[in-house]
Amino acid sequence: MLNILEYVDIKGYSTFNTGGKFRYFTIISSLEDLISLYVLGQNDERLKDAPIFILGGGSNVVFSDGVINVLAGKNEIKGFEIIN
Repeated sequence: MLNILEYVDIKGYSTFNTGGKFRYFTIISSLEDLISLYVLGQNDERLKDAPIFILGGGSNVVFSDGVINVLAGKNEIKGFEIIN
């Protein structure tokens, strides 16, 4: 089950240490979490107006100050799988 946090400080998720807050935030550590994020984003009434934003390492992104109205998912899925 995903733990959706509100008003999370962005600075720790950007190598530039810039930005305000994500309105909603969660950690994605498995494929099941990723699927749950999209299902929750579609079905939870409070999250319906917040676009989904998938964050990687934060090295190629500069965030603005203030509250960014997104459901941000920090990708922490490790490894990969080759599918034929």
